[in-house]
Amino acid sequence: MSAGTLALTNDSDVVVGTGTTFSTELTTGDFMVSTIGGITYTLPVKTVNNDTQVTLISNYPGPTETGSAWYAVPRATQNLVTAAIVAQATEALRGQNYDKANWQAVFSASGNITVMLPDGSTFTGPSWNKIVELLNDIDPVALQTLATQVHADALQVQEDREDVDAKAAQVTLDAQSASTDAQTAATERAAAENAKEGANKFLI
Repeated sequence: MSAGTLALTNDSDVVVGTGTTFSTELTTGDFMVSTIGGITYTLPVKTVNNDTQVTLISNYPGPTETGSAWYAVPRATQNLVTAAIVAQATEALRGQNYDKANWQAVFSASGNITVMLPDGSTFTGPSWNKIVELLNDIDPVALQTLATQVHADALQVQEDREDVDAKAAQVTLDAQSASTDAQTAATERAAAENAKEGANKFLI
């Protein structure tokens, strides 16, 4: 808070201070801020008359009050606040304009549209009219026929796979059987050769 208190009169442009140092704390264009009756008033200074009196740019609109605490806001600080508010309002308005343009395109344009996203990037896709057009072009009978054919093809693929699996299993069994037969033949051949050698020895 700034030094001293204020005496404010309704509809008057004169502010009287008690224990104030207006000449030190204020200059033309600065603001005096005081809360009266729960409402904060920001009062722009037109002239600093002396340490205890200033003249406002416009008349004070609030109720008459004395002994009100206050604080000074330099013009440069207030300008920063105002500039920030203007920048934020401009950004919000720009966003709303983008939204309006985007929705207008979504609702009324035909074909593909490009919308502006909040981060400045764009997205391209079909408008609602384009989506409706695509849906209207769909032939349910043709779709059902296609779905039926796909299902039949899937069943045939499954059947063919089962047949291939069965044939592969049969090939495995045949290979095992051939291996067994080969081992048996080799055993019988070895036995025959042994018998032949034994017979030859007996004849000698």
